[in-house]
Amino acid sequence: MPGLTAIFLLFTILTSVTGFLFPFEQLLPSHMIGILSLVLLAVACIALYAMKLSGIWRPVYVVTALASLYLNVFVLIVQSFLKVPRCMRWRPAIRRPDRPSRWCRASCWCSLWS
Repeated sequence: MPGLTAIFLLFTILTSVTGFLFPFEQLLPSHMIGILSLVLLAVACIALYAMKLSGIWRPVYVVTALASLYLNVFVLIVQSFLKVPRCMRWRPAIRRPDRPSRWCRASCWCSLWS
């Protein structure tokens, strides 16, 4: 399992870093999610490799690794809505941002049908 954990951390870091390789003029929400993901991954790497998951660092690692995985899947779903034709049909309209249930239903449908 240590090898799979290293692969997960490496590819998740690379996924977040590649979002910053494209030129941009202003800070977008996607950049903020990337920054948050990289901070979480840095804490996860410190907890795993420097602190060896001792004491409080074990739950810190679990929470940060799961949060970064969640953000990675969140970006996958958003990008699927924007790029995959089958998911574009289910893309929710952003008329009422106070109703996140549309986003949840649409992301479930997109996940099931992709």
